[in-house]
Amino acid sequence: MDEDTPDHPPSAQKSIEDHVTKYVHVLDEFEYLTGFTEQNESTLHGLEAFFTSYERLRGTTVLATEKKAIRRETITALKQAAAILEDGGMDELRSHSLGSAPGDFFHRLCNDGVRSHLAGEATVHMFTIPFKRPRYARLYSSLLIAIVGACEVFLGSLMKEFLGARPQILKNTEVRLLFSDLASFDDLDSFKSHQIDRQVEAVIRQGGIDEWMKWFEDKLRIQKASVTRDFEAIREMFQRRHIHVHNDGRVSDLYLQKLPDLGKTAPRKGSYLAVDAEYLLSSINHLRVMGIVLSTLVSQKLSRGDATPQLDDSVATMVYDLLSAGRHELVDDLVKLLLPHFQSEAPRLRTQINGWIARSRLGDSEVEKEATAWDTSALSPVFKLAQLVLTGQLDDAQKEAITQIERGSLDQEEYDEWPLFLPLRQRFQKADQLGVTESVTERIEELVDKTEPEAMDMHKPNTPPDL
Repeated sequence: MDEDTPDHPPSAQKSIEDHVTKYVHVLDEFEYLTGFTEQNESTLHGLEAFFTSYERLRGTTVLATEKKAIRRETITALKQAAAILEDGGMDELRSHSLGSAPGDFFHRLCNDGVRSHLAGEATVHMFTIPFKRPRYARLYSSLLIAIVGACEVFLGSLMKEFLGARPQILKNTEVRLLFSDLASFDDLDSFKSHQIDRQVEAVIRQGGIDEWMKWFEDKLRIQKASVTRDFEAIREMFQRRHIHVHNDGRVSDLYLQKLPDLGKTAPRKGSYLAVDAEYLLSSINHLRVMGIVLSTLVSQKLSRGDATPQLDDSVATMVYDLLSAGRHELVDDLVKLLLPHFQSEAPRLRTQINGWIARSRLGDSEVEKEATAWDTSALSPVFKLAQLVLTGQLDDAQKEAITQIERGSLDQEEYDEWPLFLPLRQRFQKADQLGVTESVTERIEELVDKTEPEAMDMHKPNTPPDL
C-alpha cells in the first residue's frame, strides 16, 4: 500500500496535536526560566551577592562604611583591569591579577577601615570571580542541554505516532527474538508497539539532528528546508549542547567536523563557547518553529481529506494567538513556512494577512506593496477591509468597517481583538480624545445594538468568514 494512503487510527492527529502542545509548553517554560535568569544575572555574581553571602556565612553584618569602601576600591580596580585588557590583552590581565594587584587591593581596603577578614574575602572575590565563568553560565548551559533534550523527546514521539499509524512501513524490518520473548506479548498489537519503540529508540540513540531529519525525509518526504528557515543554526545548537555535555563547553574536533559551513567564522579548537540568554532565546524560537511546522506536516501526511479544513483552522488559530501575543518574528517564520501547505482558502487568507501584520510590525516596507497588488475583487468584504488597513488607507477603512458592521459581515469583538484593526482603534480613539470625530469603536457599538442577534452570530470570533 502506498504510504500516502490515509489508513491511520482516528486518534493519530489528536495525539500529534497533544505532543506539539506539550512540546511548545515546555519551551515556553524554558523561555520563562531564561528570561528570569537574565533579569537576575547581576545579583548572581555581583557585590551585593557577595555581601549577602558573607553575612550569612559569617553571622555578622557588613557595615555601611565597609560596603562603601569595597565598592569604591572595586570600581578603581575594574578601571585598571579594563585599561590593562585594552593595552595588553587577556594574558596581561591574568598576570596582573596574579602579581602585586591583589595585595595592593587588600591593603587599600584595610587602610579604608575594612576588617581584615572581610578585606581578605573581598580580595578573593575581586581577583577570582572576574576570571571565572559567572555562576549563571552553568544554569544557561543546563538549560541548553534540557531544551535540546526536549526536542529529542518530541521528535521521537512524532516518529512513534507516524509508525503507529503506518505500521506497514516496518514490514521488511528484520526482527530477532528468542522464542521465550514471544511469551511477553499479549497480542500482535503489543508486539507491533514494542517493535516501533525499538525502531525509534535506535534512530534517536544512534544519530543526531541530521540523521533524525533524514528519517523524516525518507519516511514522509519532508525536507529540512520545509520546517525551518535556518537549519544550520539548529545543527550548531545541537553540537554546542554536545560540547557542553562532553567537553566542558570547549570546541572539539567533532564540533568543527559537524559544522563545515562555518568556514572562516569557525571558533578555534579548545576555545570556550558560552551560552547566554540571547543565544538560548534564539534557540528556543528555532526549535519552536521547527516543532510546530514539522508536526503540522506530519499531521497532513496522515490526515484524511475531511480532516484538512480542521487542521488548517487549527494552524490559523495558533498563528493568530501568537500574533495577538506580539510574537511577530515567530509569526513571520511560521507563515512563510506553513502558508504553501494550506488547502482551505479562508484560513489561508487569514494567515496570510496575519503574516503581513507581523512583517509590518517588524518594519518590512514590502508589506504595503504586496497588499496593494493583492486581488481582493472576488473575496469576502472583510479581506477588502484588510487590504485598506494594510495599505494605510485608514479613513476609507474606518468607513468600510462601519459599513460591514451594518451588514453583519464584521462583529464588534473581531474589530476589538484582531491586531489587524489596531491602527484603526488607535487612530480614531485618539481623534475622539482630541474632540475631532466620533470614536469608531463607539460608532460600531451603536451599530451592534441595532443589528439583529441572528446576523451577529454569523461569524464567531477567530472564525474565518465565508468566501
